[in-house]
Amino acid sequence: MIPSGMNVKGLNTLSEYRRATRAREPNGDPELCTDCWHPGMKGWHKDLTCVGKAQVVYKDLRDCDNKGLLPDKTPCKNDSAMWDTYNTYSNGHGGCCAVWSGDQSPYGPMGSYFCGNSSAGGWVGYDDPRTNSSQGLSPALPVGFDYDGTQYPKLAGMTDPSGAILHVWRAQGWFVNMFEIASHDQGSQAMTFAQINGHVKGGWQGGRGWQVNKANINSTNGDYLLAGKWMVENHLSLLDSPNEYYFDPTQRKLSLWPNSTNEAQNGPNASNYVAVQLDTLFSLNGTNTSSIEDVKISGVHFRDAADITMKPWGVPSGGDWGLYRGGAIFLEGTKNVEISGCDFERLDGNAIMVSGFNRNATISDNHFSWLGASAIAGWGYTNENDGMDGLQPRFTRIMRNYVREIGIIEKQSSAWFQAKTCQSIVENNIIFNGPRAGINLNDGFGGSTNISKNLIFNECRETGDHGPINSWDRTAYISDVATGKPSYTAAMNHVRQNFIIANYGSSQGFDTDDGSSWYNISSNFFFQADAVKMDYGGHDSVFSNNVIYVRDSDGQNCINTGAYLAGHGMEYSGNKCILPFSKNIGHVAGCDCINSSSLSNKQSGSRDDPGPREECGVYFHDNEYFGIDQNLTMTCSNPPLSFQQWQADGQDVNSKEWAIPTDDQLIYWARERLGMSTPGPAPPPPKPLPPAPTPHWPNTCEGRCGKAGHCCVGLVSGCSSPNCDMGCVIANASTTLQDCVATCNKAHGKCDFTVGKTNFQMCQRCPNVDGCGGCDTSSACEDGCKFAFQNKTNKAFF
Repeated sequence: MIPSGMNVKGLNTLSEYRRATRAREPNGDPELCTDCWHPGMKGWHKDLTCVGKAQVVYKDLRDCDNKGLLPDKTPCKNDSAMWDTYNTYSNGHGGCCAVWSGDQSPYGPMGSYFCGNSSAGGWVGYDDPRTNSSQGLSPALPVGFDYDGTQYPKLAGMTDPSGAILHVWRAQGWFVNMFEIASHDQGSQAMTFAQINGHVKGGWQGGRGWQVNKANINSTNGDYLLAGKWMVENHLSLLDSPNEYYFDPTQRKLSLWPNSTNEAQNGPNASNYVAVQLDTLFSLNGTNTSSIEDVKISGVHFRDAADITMKPWGVPSGGDWGLYRGGAIFLEGTKNVEISGCDFERLDGNAIMVSGFNRNATISDNHFSWLGASAIAGWGYTNENDGMDGLQPRFTRIMRNYVREIGIIEKQSSAWFQAKTCQSIVENNIIFNGPRAGINLNDGFGGSTNISKNLIFNECRETGDHGPINSWDRTAYISDVATGKPSYTAAMNHVRQNFIIANYGSSQGFDTDDGSSWYNISSNFFFQADAVKMDYGGHDSVFSNNVIYVRDSDGQNCINTGAYLAGHGMEYSGNKCILPFSKNIGHVAGCDCINSSSLSNKQSGSRDDPGPREECGVYFHDNEYFGIDQNLTMTCSNPPLSFQQWQADGQDVNSKEWAIPTDDQLIYWARERLGMSTPGPAPPPPKPLPPAPTPHWPNTCEGRCGKAGHCCVGLVSGCSSPNCDMGCVIANASTTLQDCVATCNKAHGKCDFTVGKTNFQMCQRCPNVDGCGGCDTSSACEDGCKFAFQNKTNKAFF
C-alpha cells in the first residue's frame, strides 16, 4: 500500500537504472520502441461549440511613414511578402484556445497565435471549420473517439476507463497529444474524454489543433478530425507485460509485473524502486527588480522528475509548439546563474526551464539523457507583442553540453528551445538521437542569437517536415535589440561552423520555416541535407560559404525560395552544393534575380495597397554546383533553365558547375569550413561539367508537351491533377477534342483515374524530370488533348 498523500507519478529502479513502463497498449518500452503504436481509430468525436468565440487582438503594422512609424508613432512593419499576415500582429484569447491555459504571465493569459484572425503558415487556417475568421481561428481538438472492439479487444474490455491516458499523434506527425479518458459506452464502442474548465482535458501538448477534413464537417461518422497512430496507458487491465506497473490512487495500491524470474518467484525488491513525486527539483524564483544572483549548481545528478504532460501547457509564440512552463530546474528572475557538470537523467518533463526575466545564465558541460521532454527551454513574457519590458531570457549560454535520447514521452522536444528569448549563445554542443529538431527557435524575437560549432545528427527520428535546427517567425514582436529603440527589426542571428547530418525525417540542415528572417547561415557543413529554404514570407538573410551534400530527399536541393519584397531579399554566395542524386539546383521565384534590389532600396507600403512589388530577391554569386552530368538546371520557370541559360542573362555571377567531388575533396572542404586543421595539400579539384546539349523534342504529342514546358511526364503526377502526357493518352481514347477535355475535367481532383486499360496516379510527385515540382499546370491535360488532335488533323506544330 502507498501512504496517503503520496502519488506514484512514475516508477524507476535504482540498480540497473531504468524506467518502469506504465501499463499500456500496445506493449512496449518507450525508451527502446519507437513503433509501438496502433495505426488508427475508427473515428473522433468533435465539439465545435467553441468556434468563433475567441477575443482577438489585431494590429495592422503596414502603414509606414518615411521614418518607419505608423500614424500613432509606434513602429511599423512592411518587410514580408506575406503581406496581409506577417506584417500584422494577431492573437486570440479564449474560444477554442482556452485549452492552452498554462500561459499565465505578468500581464495575464498570453493567448494563442492560432486563435488570431490573420494567422498564417502551413495548414494554419485550413484547420478552421469556417471560411470567415474575423472572430479568430478556431483550432479543433477531439472530445472522444470510436474504436473497433474486434480489432482492439483491450479497449473493449476497459469497463471503467476513467484516468486512462490516450496518446495520439497529430495526422501530420508533428507532435503527440495526450487526453484523459472519462467514460466508456461499451455498447457503441465509444469513449469520452474528461473535461476541465469547460474544455477537453488534454490536447495542449502541441501548439495547434488537429488537421481536419473540411468536406466532412457535418458528418456523424467521426471522419472530420484527422489523427495518426495512438496508444493508451494507465489502466489496470493493461498490466500484462514485464516491467509494467499501475498505481490505483483510490485503493492506494501499486501493481508491478515482474521483469525477471527472480522477481516472479520472490516478489520485487521494493527498496530497488523509486516512486517519482516531484516535477520540479530545484527552483530559483525571483523578479526583474529583485533578482536571485550568482548561484552555481555544479556536479549534481538530477533524476526521477515527474511526467508533466497532463499539467496545463501554453502556446509560447507563433511556432507550432506547445510548452509546459516548468522543469526539474526552474529559473525565473535570475542573473549570472551557472549550471555545469551535472547529469540530467530520466526526468519525465523538461530538464531546465529558463522562464521570464533571466540574464547571463550559463548552462555548460552537462549530460542530458533519457528525458521525457526537452533538455533546456527558454520562454519569456511579452505584453501582447511588446517585449520592451525585458522580461525575457537574454544572453543565455548553452555550451559544451552532451544531449541524447530526449523526447521519450512528448515528441515535440529539443535539446534547446527558445520562444520570446534572444541573444542566446548555443555553442560546441553534441546533440543526437531526438524525435524532432535538436534546436528549435519558435519565433524571431529580438534576434542576435549565435548557434555555432555544434555537432547535430540523428534528429527528427520520429517526425518529419522539420530539420535538425528549425525556426519560425510568424509573430511580429517589438524589441530594441537591433536598433536601440523600439522596432520590429531583429538583430542578425548567426548560424555558423556547425556540422549537421540531416538524416531520418529531416529536410534542410537548418529549416528556416514560415517567416524566418534575419539569419546569417555561413561556413556550415550540411550532410544528407537540402540547403536553404525561405519560401513562406522570410526575408533579410544570408546563406554563404556552406558545404552542402544533398541527399535524394524532397527536391528542394541547393535552394528553395519564394518571392521577396524589394530590399528584403537574401544573399546566396560562396556555397559548394553537391548533387549526387539530382540534376536540379533548386527553385527561385522568377528568372530575373540579377535585377532584383534584394539588399537595398527598402520600400514602404500602405495598408490600402494590394502589396508592394515582389521579386526573385536572391543575390547569387560565386557558388559551385557539383552534379552527376551536364544537365544541371535551375527552376525559375517551367520548364527549368539549364545552368548555361541561367547564367546567360547575368544570374549567378562567377558561379561554376563541376563533376561530383571525391570523398577526400568533400572531407577537406568540410574541415576547412568547420575551422578544423586540413593536413596535407588540398586534393585536386573535380573536373568541370560539359555544357548541356540542346534539348530535342520528338514530333509527337508527348514531345509537344515537353516543348511547351510541361515537364511532368509519364503516367504519374501530383496535386490530384492529370498532366499533359495523360491528355495525350486520353486523346487516343476520345473521338473529339471536346470529349478529351471533358475526360480531363473528370480526372481532376482524383488520386487515380483509369482510361481504358491505362491507370493514372495523380497524388504522387512528377517523375523523371528534375526541378519540375510536385505537379503540372491545371491546363496541362487539356493542352495534351489539343496537341494530340492537332497531330490528328495534320496541323503543323514545328
